[in-house]
Amino acid sequence: MLNRKSEILKDFLLWGTVLIISIIFFFFVGEKSYVMQKDSHVYTDWIYIRSIMPIYPCFIEFLKWCFGEAGYLDAAVIAQGFISAFCAIDFCLFIKKQFRLNRIDFLMTFLLSLLVYTIEFPGVVNNHFIMTESLSYPFFYIYIKYLLKGILNQSKKDLAWGIVWTFILSLIRSQLQLLWAVSAMTIAYYYLKLHWEEFRKICWKNIAVRCLVSILLLGVVTFGGYKLVSVSVSTYRQILFGNERATDYQGVYAFWDRISYTMDKEDENLFENPQTKAIFQRVYEKIDDAQYRYEYRPKNLWTWNHVATAASKNGQLAGDAIYEYLDAQGIADENEKRKIEAQVMRELSVVLMQEHWDRYIYYTLTMIPQGFICTVFVQKEAFYALCHIITFMIYVTALLLGIRCIKKKSLDSAKGESMLWIILISVMLVGITNIVFMGLQRYLYYMYGVFYIGFYLVFRENFLINGFSIKWYKRQPNKTDNGMDNNVLR
Repeated sequence: MLNRKSEILKDFLLWGTVLIISIIFFFFVGEKSYVMQKDSHVYTDWIYIRSIMPIYPCFIEFLKWCFGEAGYLDAAVIAQGFISAFCAIDFCLFIKKQFRLNRIDFLMTFLLSLLVYTIEFPGVVNNHFIMTESLSYPFFYIYIKYLLKGILNQSKKDLAWGIVWTFILSLIRSQLQLLWAVSAMTIAYYYLKLHWEEFRKICWKNIAVRCLVSILLLGVVTFGGYKLVSVSVSTYRQILFGNERATDYQGVYAFWDRISYTMDKEDENLFENPQTKAIFQRVYEKIDDAQYRYEYRPKNLWTWNHVATAASKNGQLAGDAIYEYLDAQGIADENEKRKIEAQVMRELSVVLMQEHWDRYIYYTLTMIPQGFICTVFVQKEAFYALCHIITFMIYVTALLLGIRCIKKKSLDSAKGESMLWIILISVMLVGITNIVFMGLQRYLYYMYGVFYIGFYLVFRENFLINGFSIKWYKRQPNKTDNGMDNNVLR
């Protein structure tokens, strides 16, 4: 009876601590009200809603309907705070149950799960932004939970739920369609793991067939998922806006933002149409005046920052130049301007890519090292070379600890497998994000909390339980004739 009361008290203290930390962290740290970023208006302005993924603007519109114009943005902060806390707790409960962790370990994983919400910490906690990341960051935990459950427990049902959450995240932010590749990789891994023991008994031809099936799974899930999202969004726009065809502004900007960095003044000769040529000259002049071209880059490790800054500015600069040209031509309709802007930027992007594809690849590669830093560490120009070294050491340490968990029979191989899977996903996200998009930190921050939770698990397994002696953890004597086992903590 006393023991039961003691357990209830411990649970009460644990959940009380989690609740207090959540309330303070999400509502009383940094900015107390909502924060509008430069892109926030597209989620509240009906002109832009037709051209972006539906879930977040619909979420905002629902809050506007419930709380009115005066209070809906504050309501968004509160709702996003509760969603963020719930998703982090849900993921940590899964980790606790899956790996049989104690209360202290659960609290540690919960604290680590908050890292993903600290991209602008201590100034602003993520739930205060009127941005898609306020939903996509917490929902990413649910997505990872189902994929990890699927491969660890060999559960098709959980993998199916992972696919569902891939679809949901894709409808929150268009860039997150890259998660179809992550889901496809996980399903292929599940398939290979399921048949791994058979590989030792079958001939190389059958192994090749199974590997081919895995590759086909990758293709089917990736491109099938992309097509599913495309059809769903088209249907949504058809229902909401009728026959009007919405322009994919985000896709246009994502392409332009990177290729515009590579252009030269002589590229104006690539355009035969006088109007397109005149627009290019205006665009080039604005971007060159701002020094957001490759010729103005610093020739050191900080080059990536110039590339990323240019990528974040060149879309707006090009848009301003195009609008100035259209105003001079007497075009006043806002929707018409937006369509012409997207059409012109698409044409400029295609021509520049054909001319400067090698530069595009080179500056894409310069972004990859900082991408890995974004997933586990901070970037400081004063000691940026050291940031590379620390990031490399973190990844190598996590890799070695994960391998040791798998190789050493006395350790929990599931923790090692989880860590290696997390590293693989981090590598995929860094690669895809920097190749397709511009590698901004907020695109790469999704794995921050997940990585350190995995790191904590393998560190704990290697050093605090079955590995080396840590003096503040008392161990039972080594296993001897009396049957005592040194792998059990007091």
